[in-house]
Amino acid sequence: MTAVVSVQVDEFGVVRAFDGERHYFRSGVQDVVRVAERLVVYGADVVLPLLRPIRDAPPSEFVVDVRDLARLLGFGDTEDAVFGLIREGVPQVHQIVARRLEAMHRIGCRFDSQIPEGERQAMRRMVRINDNGIVLDRPHASALASEFRHRRDEASRRVRISLPSIDFLALRSEHRFREEVARRFGVELGTTALGKVGGAVGAIVDARRCFIEFDKAANLMADVGRQSGALRNALKYAGASTGRYSSSGRFNILALPKRPHRSLESLKRIRDVVVPPPGHLFVSRDLHAIEARVLSYLSGQDDLVERFRCGADVYAEFASSVWPGIRIEKGGANAHLRDIGKIAVLSLGFGVGFETFSEAVLEDVADVEPRDLRRAYDAFRKTYPRLMGELSAAESALFGVLRGVTHRANVCRAGVNREGDVLYVDLPSGRSLHYRGLAIGTLPNGDDSLWWCRSWSRAPGELGEPEAVPWDRDEHRFADGVVRERFRSHALVNNVVQAVARDIVVHIENELERRGVEVAFTVHDSIVAISGMEYETWAAAHLILKEVMQSVPRTLPQALWAMPIRGEMERAVFDRYA
Repeated sequence: MTAVVSVQVDEFGVVRAFDGERHYFRSGVQDVVRVAERLVVYGADVVLPLLRPIRDAPPSEFVVDVRDLARLLGFGDTEDAVFGLIREGVPQVHQIVARRLEAMHRIGCRFDSQIPEGERQAMRRMVRINDNGIVLDRPHASALASEFRHRRDEASRRVRISLPSIDFLALRSEHRFREEVARRFGVELGTTALGKVGGAVGAIVDARRCFIEFDKAANLMADVGRQSGALRNALKYAGASTGRYSSSGRFNILALPKRPHRSLESLKRIRDVVVPPPGHLFVSRDLHAIEARVLSYLSGQDDLVERFRCGADVYAEFASSVWPGIRIEKGGANAHLRDIGKIAVLSLGFGVGFETFSEAVLEDVADVEPRDLRRAYDAFRKTYPRLMGELSAAESALFGVLRGVTHRANVCRAGVNREGDVLYVDLPSGRSLHYRGLAIGTLPNGDDSLWWCRSWSRAPGELGEPEAVPWDRDEHRFADGVVRERFRSHALVNNVVQAVARDIVVHIENELERRGVEVAFTVHDSIVAISGMEYETWAAAHLILKEVMQSVPRTLPQALWAMPIRGEMERAVFDRYA
């Protein structure tokens, strides 16, 4: 272990280290992010090229353990001491490292245990992707900015035909737009969702939505066009509480529109800006309906599992059971009924209520009768009772464990137990989800509700007595001074499913790279790889993706091997992320 005498970060975000002989540094905000990220995610097992010398000497490599760093700066080597380092450390580093520490907890790691090799491989891949950057076609972005500005102006003219008095600023303001509609038409808009209103008002709402979305897209593309170089540090390892990747910045690669509203179809072209490195192509496949497959498998809804295994069109089959005697085909006869069935299968098992389900359908599906919505919603609950039963089981499990009625409960094959103020959810994929600072609040009607503290660094001690909380808030400051968020029981089911789906994706990525396929990036459940332009090269990569994404990787626990998964492909290879 190299003896680092001192590590400092000054007010400008410059990292300095002294080894007693030579002064090393890395400067700039992004360098601080990279240094902090490597300190936390790699630990002491990997040699890190963290700091470069000021003088013209060869770069030196350090092996750094975050606990060693805590000791060197005057703290102990326990987990609490490491959090002390973060709380008391230099502000520029403190928030960054705190987020990395939370990421470690999210993947089920503690400082007294070894990070699983599969996760280390995922961490290294994420650092490589962030260091290499994602290539953007910036001239194409500038051209798109011009096109989107034209569409924005068209939408503005459509609104002003019916609302001639509205100005540009009022069109941007949700409040002022509603006031103008109410004054002109006498209609109070509770929401701008297209399905809520029809006729002339519906057309104005649609035009105004186009104005807002194309305005944002034009500004984004103009911003991308003005910059240079690759997009670096675009992804965050375990940025979400389930361990899924997250992204930040204006160009959020995880939030690029794939299936926008029918009036915003051209926004899909934003994805065209992402291109492979020169001399390469993209090869991609998507894990079809992975969340629905995971949920049906973990909840024991065996009939649905078998239909997935057989490759059936489960959306059309469910729709046919709701509307018997009607021919329903994808892209063909009564395709809108299949679309309703698809939204039902992909959402209702996660506790989505009728109102939210209706809004989702009205947003994406044309020519829907209100009675069809209720019919599909009720049919799903009757057709798949095991899925709905997991939602009830989750609530019973949470309250039972927190009140000490039971030491351990199961939700979707995940073990739920409590140690101190932490609720541990042991996933069937081998990781754990952690929820800290849990508390029970009492609603005005006398019902109890669950609350938790999202940040590990500010979670208090033991679970306290129930506290009165307001109806209409998802965040509340409790008597111990800690601000907690509402934690609904169906969120536990959703988080377990999302976490297991994430682990399947990560282990598929690991297997692809073991077989020589370089992963460019991952967007939710779609894996995008890089291949050479020769036919033999990209054809081989395509076949490897097809093979690996047809079954659960054997690096995951055997209990998941029988889950039916399937990778789908829209195009074999492409020169843009379309």
